[in-house]
Amino acid sequence: MAIFIFTGCSLEANLEDLTSRNQLFIVLDESNKAINSSNIRSYAIKGSCQHVGEPVQITLEGRGTFEGLCDASKTFEVVLDLDGLLEGQIQMTVSQNETELKKTSLDTKTIIVDLTPPTVTVNAPDNADNYPVSSLRANYPITGACSDALNLVKVVTSLPSEHFLVCSALHQWEMRMDLSTQTASSIDFYIQHFDTAGNISETKSVTIRYPQWQKISPDVTSTGYPAVRQIVQYGDSGRVLLSSPLRNDDMVDLGLVNFDGTGLTRINPMSGQWGLDQTSVITPVPKHSRALYVRFAIGRVQLKELHSVKIDGSGDRVLMGPTSVNPTGGVTSYALTPDQNTVIAMGDVGPTDNEFNLYAINVLTGAQTKLNGSMVAGGDVREFRITPDGSTVVFRMDKDIDEAIDLYAVNVNGTNLRRLGPEMALNEAVQSDYVISADSKWVVYRENKTFNNGGMALGAVSLVTGEVIDVSATSFNGVTAIAEISPNSRYVAYRIDRGMSTCLEMWVYDLQTRADNRVTVACASTTMDVGSFVWSPDSTKIAFTQAISSYRFDLHIANPDGTGLLRLTTTSVVRNGGHQGIEKNTINFSPNGKKIIWQADVSGISPPAVGEMKFDLIAINTDGSGTPVVLTPQAQASVVRNYPVVEVSPSGDRVAYIADLEVDGKYEMYLSAVDGSSNRKLSPLISNLDGDVLSGNLQYFFDWDLNTVMMLADDNIEAVNGLYRASLSLVVSASAKINMPLIRSGDYFFVTPPASGTKVAFRGNPDVDAEMHLYASDPSGSNLVRVTKAYPAGGGKLTTFAFTDDGTKIIYLADQDTPGVQELYVGDSNGAAPVKVSIPITNPNGAITAFNFNEATQKLYYIGDITVDTIPEIHRVNLDGTGALKITPDFAHPVIYSDWDVAPDGSYIVIRMDYDIDAKWEIGKVAVDGSGTVTRINSVIAAGYDLASFVISPDSQWVCYWGITSVNSVYDVKVASAANPAGVNYMAAQGVDAVRMGSGCRFSEDSEYAVIPGDFVTNGRTTLKTFRISDQAQFDMNPGLPATSHTSLYQTLTEGANKRLIALSESSPDIYELYSMNLDGSDIRKISQNPIAGGQVNANNGTSVKFLNDANKTIVYTGLIETVGKWDLYAVKWDGTESRKLVTLNTFADIYDTFVSALADRVFFRADNDKDGVLSLYSVKGDGTGLKNHMPGLQGNTGVWNSVMATSNRVLFTSDAYNSQTLEVFVDTF
Repeated sequence: MAIFIFTGCSLEANLEDLTSRNQLFIVLDESNKAINSSNIRSYAIKGSCQHVGEPVQITLEGRGTFEGLCDASKTFEVVLDLDGLLEGQIQMTVSQNETELKKTSLDTKTIIVDLTPPTVTVNAPDNADNYPVSSLRANYPITGACSDALNLVKVVTSLPSEHFLVCSALHQWEMRMDLSTQTASSIDFYIQHFDTAGNISETKSVTIRYPQWQKISPDVTSTGYPAVRQIVQYGDSGRVLLSSPLRNDDMVDLGLVNFDGTGLTRINPMSGQWGLDQTSVITPVPKHSRALYVRFAIGRVQLKELHSVKIDGSGDRVLMGPTSVNPTGGVTSYALTPDQNTVIAMGDVGPTDNEFNLYAINVLTGAQTKLNGSMVAGGDVREFRITPDGSTVVFRMDKDIDEAIDLYAVNVNGTNLRRLGPEMALNEAVQSDYVISADSKWVVYRENKTFNNGGMALGAVSLVTGEVIDVSATSFNGVTAIAEISPNSRYVAYRIDRGMSTCLEMWVYDLQTRADNRVTVACASTTMDVGSFVWSPDSTKIAFTQAISSYRFDLHIANPDGTGLLRLTTTSVVRNGGHQGIEKNTINFSPNGKKIIWQADVSGISPPAVGEMKFDLIAINTDGSGTPVVLTPQAQASVVRNYPVVEVSPSGDRVAYIADLEVDGKYEMYLSAVDGSSNRKLSPLISNLDGDVLSGNLQYFFDWDLNTVMMLADDNIEAVNGLYRASLSLVVSASAKINMPLIRSGDYFFVTPPASGTKVAFRGNPDVDAEMHLYASDPSGSNLVRVTKAYPAGGGKLTTFAFTDDGTKIIYLADQDTPGVQELYVGDSNGAAPVKVSIPITNPNGAITAFNFNEATQKLYYIGDITVDTIPEIHRVNLDGTGALKITPDFAHPVIYSDWDVAPDGSYIVIRMDYDIDAKWEIGKVAVDGSGTVTRINSVIAAGYDLASFVISPDSQWVCYWGITSVNSVYDVKVASAANPAGVNYMAAQGVDAVRMGSGCRFSEDSEYAVIPGDFVTNGRTTLKTFRISDQAQFDMNPGLPATSHTSLYQTLTEGANKRLIALSESSPDIYELYSMNLDGSDIRKISQNPIAGGQVNANNGTSVKFLNDANKTIVYTGLIETVGKWDLYAVKWDGTESRKLVTLNTFADIYDTFVSALADRVFFRADNDKDGVLSLYSVKGDGTGLKNHMPGLQGNTGVWNSVMATSNRVLFTSDAYNSQTLEVFVDTF
């Protein structure tokens, strides 16, 4: 900074001279009061003078003398370029000779030289990308920092407006505007800061936006109680660790609550869009006052992170998840060691994407140790188990040869990695059902290498010495299920057809003596199979069911060496006794081994089929004494088919179980005294017609020490699971609900738009949590109407809905008139009252379950058990409710329909049903004229054979079906003429054996070909065949691909005269690329771009490859093509031309998922391109033009969710942009 000094005087002038003569002055104003960064190259020295036309001399200290001229207005101005001047002070003198007085007038001033401009910043405004949702909109702040206190800050807006502010003593500035009525699509702000020297800061700018997309759904005001997902006991603390929404219905949190319902606390930090992963377990770690959970990693293609958190909510730590070397990786499963110090986790977090490895992770520090070593390309760890003593991890892996799956063990600390059992070759595998002995010394497994007849061998291997024992040795067909190791780890019990082919006996192998003994009655016929079996707690006895007489499944008990065989029951009629085959929890010893709690049908009434047996719980003395006691007397003559939970108390005097004893479709929890003296219901009253006490993993637990059971039940609202506590005392009956917080619960989801694109619709529960309604509008969101009418009390269930092609009607199933009874309605998209079109339901438990509207004939078909419980009927009706007609006939025996479809031309219906022989699944064609005529589509099949499914050709001329037609357990695929199936029934793909066979069928658009996927070549890998119907020619699609290639996705494509099959197949193990070929297998070519090493086309469930409805039928796909770990979006034509990358994303961004519509010529995709983890919706055409962000920014929210629908020029989507975690419907143009 420089200072110029100006002093005014007249040389040799006295006071009289000064007052009588004219003066010379330097004039300073805002433009030249200082020399600054703005004016230094054109600094103006100016002033007033007396002598017109006379020169004015200007002397600048250190810079020389300059001359100006006094002009007619008696002023002067000289503009100087002072570049190079240093900051500080500088003196300037101006002078002019006065000729009359012969004197010189002078003026001198000192001026500051300040060349440093001030600085100004602007903060990110509130909701900058959607300012109308800001709670501060009426007093909207724009703020920032400034360098020069008490100096000017100027803000200019694009509205337009201008604002002058003062930089505060704290070097901050702020302005506020009322934007409550502002609708500008964007507002720009330009900010400048000035200092005392006149320096001006660099202009800063910021923009706030009012996006052009708009919310069209009604405001969500409904609240409700959350559905608790999982519960587990937290040590012995009397607390429950749970996963449940605790803030919003779409955000699953981790919580902790006392048994008595007090102290409910959320312990996970704020999660992103998905919250906790509901498919992964939550795990208590009471030793360290922590808990484990899995959540999705937002913005990273739905991959998962394993977290550890303290139960006070602090110290949250990611133990495994996406990494810098694999940002698309994540954890797939985990388990805690018994000492609670180590987590064993499996995931693809290494540098090779989709390679799943095994890690040991310290619970407290997060330190990782890789356990499985290196693997061949394509190799993976399959699953793992921890030994009971916690020292060892046992797992399967194809380490050396892809698809040669061996059994391995490794110490938890990563040492002593070794293979267990025989070495597998290609397509040989140890099965996934291996078991570990209680003493952690043995593993028993099944494998398909050793047995010489295509069956499974049973082996045991020592974890201590590595010794391998071939337990199954000789038999006809090997073992069909895994063995059970006795609690003392000495014996291996297993079923095998050693004495007679296909008749399963029970054998026990002694791991100490190596003796192998049959413990059951020797098979005298193939119907004498052993079913379920279980060891006594002390390992001295084994109990099992065996059909000594055909279909009479009696209970037996024996010693491990085969002695002491005792038949505990004698069943009097066919299809009575225990379960056929192996069923868990059907035989349960009391802890002292003196009683068995057995599931059995002891009704004395022979049902027509095994599946209709009526099971009760029976208590039987293991020594055969006394009379069996029925513990469930109210179940007699009912249709109780299973008890998913049976838990005997440690004292052996009580048994808790879950069953549908009241035959009302509701599974409830009960407690019975083992002596039969008392029985009571533990669960709460279930008013929800479809409600149950849940019986899955982490949905209940027993604490017999505290005499308490905790359970989940959707007692009031379907799928809204409440948490209940009940006493395990036989004399206390009341259950208590653990109250969860009331949360925001409404959401919206879309109805597929009609072919006309004239209307859109969505369903939601904006007003009442339990009442789901349908809404329809124009694609722009205008003319919004509610389609459904008001529900009766207790109603509100809306399950299925669809537009007619013209968009005028919406067909839906709902309980609009009777709570809990689904009936069929036709609603009007313009708001007219809906019409119930289904006939009255006379079956007390009946409901309409599905419908199918045929556009060709404008007829509506529906199915339901309308008159007789569980017996379906198909009816037809017009959209206005007239013309009601029953289509299916009344059969001589109860018939079950598993699949049904209407021919595209409406001329017939095809049903998969057991119409001919009970429980024999066939494919039948039913006339639509009401005559009830049924024509068998399939060729004649033997008794015991079943058909799996079918599909009808687009031209309605053909039906392709698949299942067992000629050889037991082998699927064939056939194509039959719909008009003449008895005369024209082609074998399209014959199965080779029970492994190599077809698994489905799909017709080409012109109905000329059937495309058939199947495991035809290599176990576990899908390949493709096509069948040309006109000449019955079969073509193998795989010869042009690698021999072991697996196909993840396939679709036919027609573009003009070109008919192609597009397949996503492996070019090498686990490396998927996109191929195109003619439907006869010729002209195969790879059409996707070459991936970088370690990259591939995304093959996750096939969802990443989409087909656009544009002129080229453009194929779009995501892939790791340019950068490993980064999914980008690409497009290509069927012939491999016009291949291009469609968008370039920021380095942190990924393509999350893609959507297409038959009405739109572009692909829609979600990506976190603007902000990592915040998903916006974009779209782009197949040629790469027209890229648009349909919902920019969304800071502070989670973005666009995975519900997207498009018409020809508008896209509708759900987002929580206005209310965090509450989905509402928005529309945007394109």
